[in-house]
Amino acid sequence: MAGTLLFRKLRGSISIALSGVLQRPLRSGLTVLTASIGIACVVASMAILKGGRERIQRDFSKLGLDIIAVYNLMPDLGPVLKSKSLRMSHVEQIRNGLRGDVQAVAPAVYKRYSASFRPGAPSKTTTVIGTTAEFGRILHLGMKEGRFFRNEEVSQEQPVCVMDSALVNDIWEREKVVGREVEIVRGKSKWRLKVVGVVEDPYRLRKASGPIDTVAMSRNVFASRLEFKNIYVPLRLIWEEGDSVSSVLIRVKDSDRVEAAMEKLENVFDPKDATVVVWAQKEWILETLRSIHDFTGYSNIIWVVIVAVAAVMITTIRLLSVRERYREIAIRRTEGATKTTVGFQFGLEGVFLCATGGLIGIALGIGLAKLVEASIIRWQVIFSASSIAIAAAVSLAVGIVSSILPAKRAASLEPVEVLRMS
Repeated sequence: MAGTLLFRKLRGSISIALSGVLQRPLRSGLTVLTASIGIACVVASMAILKGGRERIQRDFSKLGLDIIAVYNLMPDLGPVLKSKSLRMSHVEQIRNGLRGDVQAVAPAVYKRYSASFRPGAPSKTTTVIGTTAEFGRILHLGMKEGRFFRNEEVSQEQPVCVMDSALVNDIWEREKVVGREVEIVRGKSKWRLKVVGVVEDPYRLRKASGPIDTVAMSRNVFASRLEFKNIYVPLRLIWEEGDSVSSVLIRVKDSDRVEAAMEKLENVFDPKDATVVVWAQKEWILETLRSIHDFTGYSNIIWVVIVAVAAVMITTIRLLSVRERYREIAIRRTEGATKTTVGFQFGLEGVFLCATGGLIGIALGIGLAKLVEASIIRWQVIFSASSIAIAAAVSLAVGIVSSILPAKRAASLEPVEVLRMS
């Protein structure tokens, strides 16, 4: 019996609240509009930040949590590494010292050559990297065209090469490259190389500018700094007896073994030798990802502020609505409505309007995020059930918070006072 009575009262309150909403379309519409804009900002910002964070995390993870790099310090800003501390003998010591932990070891020698790409065309000074077939496997190099050179091509010192796509685009643009020949000259050394592959650009920042792409100039400048324009050749093709090794890439069998492998490398290199750097990418990648997570967490303050402003605006609108309805409040009170019933009515109206605005805002937020993805940002936005649930919860929370003061104000009015004011 008590439950039936409670249900009837609740149904009556809902009916009165809906009637109050429908009778004042202007105030109700302003409340819904304000709530929808706030929730749209929540949904769009969360999707954009989540997509950016996961894109960065995915790209950084491709750099290799299980890679250790050993390299000579570059003297000043010179293009060629000239330190003689890292030798080919160190490569064998690394293989032996990390036996059981190492999956692949790839030495690399960097030299500058004059390269000719077309008959009669002027030559260009280009960095040529002599390395092994393991180099491509360690870095998981994606191939835009063709393949990376093979072990037998390295052992037989075959005159083949692989080029970075940025260099290829400068020379041949959209033409097919595999099978072409490139001539490189350095002093008395001269090689005519057959191109067997083109390495995909690891930084996918370049994209046709959209109609409202406001960051094209700064992004293109940044992208140009990240372009790789190298030619990769079998190591022994350019390495000569007495040459130093520019770097050695090491891939361990598991990222959990990186720390142990770093300790073993201390037995290969003198810790006091300041010209050789042993560096694990894992620590740098994880620290960078932690910083990115912190940054995106702080960025959520943006939509928190927007929602707070929306709540203040909705509270103001609802207070004006209470003022316009003094006579209605007085009539309801004289007919027996209690302060609690009146307060509940106005609170229910606010929650209903904000919930409606929340549903509209979720749809608007999805559309806004998709628009930003298509025209401005360089990654895919990600919507999750948790972010949609948070947006819905925020809309209800805004409705409750913004209804407290108006409901309290409406409930506090006495009928005689209300009739006098009206």
